[in-house]
Amino acid sequence: MSVWLCIPSRRDPPESTLGAWHDAGYKIAICRERELCSKPTCPRCWDFIIEMGIDYPGWSVCTNALIHAVILHDPEANWCVAGGDDTLPDPSRAPEEIAAECEEYFLSKYPTHPRAFGVMQPTGD
Repeated sequence: MSVWLCIPSRRDPPESTLGAWHDAGYKIAICRERELCSKPTCPRCWDFIIEMGIDYPGWSVCTNALIHAVILHDPEANWCVAGGDDTLPDPSRAPEEIAAECEEYFLSKYPTHPRAFGVMQPTGD
């Protein structure tokens, strides 16, 4: 199982928050504007990147494209976290622990579904 943070990001470098997600055990997929993709950034800031054109299509379009790409890219991906590059992971729980809790919840609601798959969005509460 793998858990991915899927977000558009303009921060340069985005290490301030994305490094924290990486260190917590999440894989990271980001969508960046073309001119930002060529700038040097920290190597632990993403595992997968989508380069967008000049016009920013919006948070939801970018996030949806990333989730779709991650599902095709990583057969172990069960969960994607949708957030922003200003959001930090839960410092007290591992991604696998949160994913297991979500999987248990969704499988209890949809027991005949062959694979629980969902999107988590942190609230910061």
